[in-house]
Amino acid sequence: MSKEIAKKVFYFGKHAVASNRRINLVTLTVTLTEDDGGRLEFSVQGDAWNNLQTDIVWGGQCIDTMMEQCPELRDDKTYMLIHDLWKKHHLNGVYGDNRGFHHVIPDEDMAEIKKLLCIK
Repeated sequence: MSKEIAKKVFYFGKHAVASNRRINLVTLTVTLTEDDGGRLEFSVQGDAWNNLQTDIVWGGQCIDTMMEQCPELRDDKTYMLIHDLWKKHHLNGVYGDNRGFHHVIPDEDMAEIKKLLCIK
């Protein structure tokens, strides 16, 4: 069973996601968990909210799609840092075989993740 170490939601303002009006709040939720063996797993979930923020119009692994739809996100350093870490390490503990593979996040990237999540 995994234990959540840290979780943080990052807000990137309103963008034109579901229409041509800038009414959809874009968020990324970054999570770091630890499995029973003490191994850390990194994950990111993207959400674009309806104008009332009662439901999402996009959600899940849509970080690339959000960036394509809202190219101004490329100018946000935090968004790009999370995007780059997501590309390299998202769900690093998930594997498709029974050999016990676990992708270990390099120290410099783990330091960035911990800085994002405000943990030591």
